[in-house]
Amino acid sequence: QYERFAKLAKLPLAVAPTILTVHKVLFEDNYVEGTLMTGTTDGYVRTTNFNFARGRFFTALESSGGRNVAVLGSEIAAHLFAKADPLAQEVKIDGVPFRVVGVLEKQGSNMLGNFNPDNQVYIPIGTVFKYFRRDRDTVTIVVRARSTELTEATKEEAIGMMRRVRGLLYDEKDDFSVNTQEGLTTEYNKVVGVIKLVGLFITGLSLLVGAIGIMNIMFVSVKERTREIGIRKAIGAKKRTIMAQFLTEAATICLVGGLVGLVLAIGLSMVINKFLPTSVQTNTVVLAIVISLLTGVLSGLAPAWTAAKMDPVEALRYE
Repeated sequence: QYERFAKLAKLPLAVAPTILTVHKVLFEDNYVEGTLMTGTTDGYVRTTNFNFARGRFFTALESSGGRNVAVLGSEIAAHLFAKADPLAQEVKIDGVPFRVVGVLEKQGSNMLGNFNPDNQVYIPIGTVFKYFRRDRDTVTIVVRARSTELTEATKEEAIGMMRRVRGLLYDEKDDFSVNTQEGLTTEYNKVVGVIKLVGLFITGLSLLVGAIGIMNIMFVSVKERTREIGIRKAIGAKKRTIMAQFLTEAATICLVGGLVGLVLAIGLSMVINKFLPTSVQTNTVVLAIVISLLTGVLSGLAPAWTAAKMDPVEALRYE
């Protein structure tokens, strides 16, 4: 059915069959249990955005001939080979030897329900049927549209071609399902939207609580340094000088807190990146620092003004 579909479909940029199976992968004394295998053809790489750290994907000749070749995800390669070069090495999948022809760069998983390529091994689909499976009813066809604008047209063509391949009459229901990246992306965006709203609420609440805390700290500081303020004003310090001093202190406290938060956020991002793709962008870091400074300045305004308008005579009498 896949061969007929591939010949009939005209709109896709690339088409490839896939089948999943789970096996143990072994290299010398290192092994990974329950590794997900994706059996496919050489055309699969054109349906993805894979980049290779080493080597390549298997060729059309290796694919059609059902050769014992394998492409390893980054995590699998790191676990099996540590610092050694995996290329041309022989790994065993449930005892069957396979030559490593490529290693993927770290791809990362996502929230769209896709499997993480980093923890997969890719082998020719013919090899899967030769050694591991006989059931051909579970083959999935991966289709990549030429552009975003052609996604819907490609989907409609795929449905029509599959109905034709399966010999379905016009009044018969589809006996297959079609999942599009856009549909998954829509669900993903909904989840991300909720997370963003919750994140903004928590961030706003944290800023408010932090600002109140800094304001209280600065009021206490002003109270404890009343005589110092009185002396400075008595020898000629102006209001703007006193204000600048306390605003600078408040902004510094906030900036230090913001930097600590940034370090923790970057560390947490590195941990989460093992499971979900994350990034810390430069403009986000700059924005966080600016917001920290503004929060410090705003929370320090009232204490700074209180210090600046003190009567030096009354301040000097303060015990």
